[in-house]
Amino acid sequence: MGNEFLRHILKSKVLAFVVDASRYEAGMSDITILMDELISYIKKRFGATDYIGDDTKEIIVDIVPDDVNETIKLVVSTNQGKVKTPVMTKILHIVINKYDLINDDEIVNEYKHALREIIKKYAKKQSKAKLTDNILLHTTFVISAATHHGMDAWMHSLA
Repeated sequence: MGNEFLRHILKSKVLAFVVDASRYEAGMSDITILMDELISYIKKRFGATDYIGDDTKEIIVDIVPDDVNETIKLVVSTNQGKVKTPVMTKILHIVINKYDLINDDEIVNEYKHALREIIKKYAKKQSKAKLTDNILLHTTFVISAATHHGMDAWMHSLA
């Protein structure tokens, strides 16, 4: 993605991972690649080093369910000794774009289900977090940027 872009997006409150519905399997694998790249950048950016470049504090990036607000959060913490201190929290949204090219609810529902399973496995591997179907339902949006399908629901969730 590039360090300039990654530095810029860390200023935002919400991180929206947009996947291309028309690419199906490639679109689904893109999300884990993007998350890995973002997490790698965060660890490099926030990790403190001593004068020879060795890490002096551990950076932990967790994907955390927020059951109260029905969201998924990316939480960045430092771990110095036995004290874990959060330094940044971002809300995560999964956006499936190009509904206009698919325009078939059965295929879109199949795509959403498969994508949610990938995200569940990724969160469990990355953070040992258990994301529920309910939270994923509230953080996954199907849109068409071309026709504006689903944009109202997504924008409403950001308010």
